[in-house]
Amino acid sequence: MKNLKSILFCSPNVGIVHSWLNIFQKLPKNILLDAIYFPKPITLQMYNKNDPSYFFINKNVKKIYFKSYFNNFLFFKSINNAKSFLNQNNYKSYLLLKRILIFPWFKNLVFYFFKYFEYCLNLKNVSSTSRFIEEREIIFCDFWELKKYYYNDINLNLFNKKIFSLNHGSGIQIETRKFFPNYYNKFKFLNIFVWSNIEKKIYKKKLNSKINVVSVPKHKIKKKKIQNHNNNKQVILFSRNYDYIYFSLDEKLKFLKMIKENVIDKNQFYLFIKRHPDEENEINHKNIFYSIFKKENMYKNWEFIEDPKFEKNNYFFGITFISSTCLDLIVNRIPVIELFNVKKNMFNPNLKRREKYLTKYSFFKFVINLNSVNEFKMFLKKLKKERNQIAHKQLKNYFKIYKKPDRSDFKILKIIKNFTN
Repeated sequence: MKNLKSILFCSPNVGIVHSWLNIFQKLPKNILLDAIYFPKPITLQMYNKNDPSYFFINKNVKKIYFKSYFNNFLFFKSINNAKSFLNQNNYKSYLLLKRILIFPWFKNLVFYFFKYFEYCLNLKNVSSTSRFIEEREIIFCDFWELKKYYYNDINLNLFNKKIFSLNHGSGIQIETRKFFPNYYNKFKFLNIFVWSNIEKKIYKKKLNSKINVVSVPKHKIKKKKIQNHNNNKQVILFSRNYDYIYFSLDEKLKFLKMIKENVIDKNQFYLFIKRHPDEENEINHKNIFYSIFKKENMYKNWEFIEDPKFEKNNYFFGITFISSTCLDLIVNRIPVIELFNVKKNMFNPNLKRREKYLTKYSFFKFVINLNSVNEFKMFLKKLKKERNQIAHKQLKNYFKIYKKPDRSDFKILKIIKNFTN
């Protein structure tokens, strides 16, 4: 049987690694995942060594390709070396130049000089924009990403490749977006794995690709319920980065204060905070949390966490700032609320009940959407009495849209094997 080389395109963030991880661990012996490509250097730079997927990448993937901050295509033989390069040299030079250079024409000239200088210094680590694609027959990715600007250098080299796509998170992709059928229908071997028939129906209208409905590979139903949950004083927050469209800094601070006052101070829960991969991009992002929860109280009543370890930690409930991680909580029978103020026309206009706009997670009743202190207090009172009932109801709503987690790994692997023979 012919050996096939494959590569993972790691974007928009490391969530795509989490989606594919279970599959990568069981790939047929003739399919070798020997490379990973980071089109955005910040994704590689902020890839946390404590992330559960980092160990697998570091141990098994032998070539790390990425674009530097000066747009050179580089590769290293280990992810640790690639991260060190960005942290020690590339990123600091880039930030310094960005701050001191004001005039655009001069800035472009200096950046071009630094790009050439970096190229000459790292000749042994330079790769052409097409070579690392040509060497591999299979590409794993989230296909929506391929039309993003950071793939412009290589997307014309992909049409004849065998491409397998999974969503980079657990959420279903139903927002109003451009499908670019003229682009995606040029792919000869594009296999898209989706989580629901809703997605398949939408995609089938626009795309000629193979669409397969599977359950989320990383989801495993937790059978055991929390019995003495009143004694369990752990809560987990899945945070997210602020922006100027969906989730302002003021709004983020408001919700964090609400959590501190009602979760930690009033009810004396211990809070775990799982940061979003893009949150690392925020300037002094940890200081946002320190200003609310206080650094001196870290490990006393709150802490950051990289791996939620659902199989070990029986959280009393979870909180999200609009995130597909709410589904990861639901399948582990953990009640989850969504703190998010949904503004008009932010999402698909169909995601609306009466006059209230909802996120897709609250629209399908996966989560309970709250955005005021009073709503939050009332929910906490209800949760203490009806925790398991709320968790059961959310899981039931999950099964209305998603396939029950079963042998999805086997189905995906079978399709990959058949399609690559």
